[in-house]
Amino acid sequence: MSAEAGVTFRGSCGEAFAKHVFKALRRGLPRHAAAMMTLPDGPENFFASQLITLARYADEHKARFGSDLAGDYVLGAAWLKILKAFREMLNGETGDLDAGTLDRLCYEIAQAAGFTAEQVDE
Repeated sequence: MSAEAGVTFRGSCGEAFAKHVFKALRRGLPRHAAAMMTLPDGPENFFASQLITLARYADEHKARFGSDLAGDYVLGAAWLKILKAFREMLNGETGDLDAGTLDRLCYEIAQAAGFTAEQVDE
C-alpha cells in the first residue's frame, strides 16, 4: 500500500494498517482515514506516524530475519513495550483520529507481528 504521505508497506503488519484505513472509510470515518494517510499537523501526525513506524519495523524484521518479531525475545519485547505505551497515549488528544479504532489497529498489527491479544494486554 502506498499512502499519500509517501509511505509504502510490505508484509502483514502493513497490510493490517492498510485494511484499517479502508475499514475506517467503510465505517463512515473519512476524517480518520484521511488523517491516517496524509499525516497532517497536530496530534494525528504523532499517532499515525507511530503506527506506521511500528508496522514497518515488524515487517522489516520479518523480511530480514525470516521470523515474526514476537519470536525475538529482545527486540520483540522492546517493540511490545512501545506498543503498550502508545496505547496509553490514546487516552489523550487524538485530533480527528478515533482512539478506539486506533486501539483495535494496535491489536491487529501486534497479531500480524506474531503476538497474542493476551500479550498486548499484559
